[in-house]
Amino acid sequence: MGIKYLWDTNTAIYFLQQQFPPNAEKFTDDLLKDERPVISASTEIELLCWKTVIEKDLQVLSNFISDSLVIELGQRSN
Repeated sequence: MGIKYLWDTNTAIYFLQQQFPPNAEKFTDDLLKDERPVISASTEIELLCWKTVIEKDLQVLSNFISDSLVIELGQRSN
């Protein structure tokens, strides 16, 4: 089975801050029942630079990244 969805930084932030409208929240919850989030290494870096206020936010963020499949950057050869 291939990757269906690649989460961008804003999607991850909205998810973590529970800012999705109800229908998007249900879609995301249903999606996460069957597969883990997939993010790029760039998104991982952007999330790690995201300004969080309290230690709890850092733990939630760390858990999200740990639970995600992170697609590393690579060099294409011709």
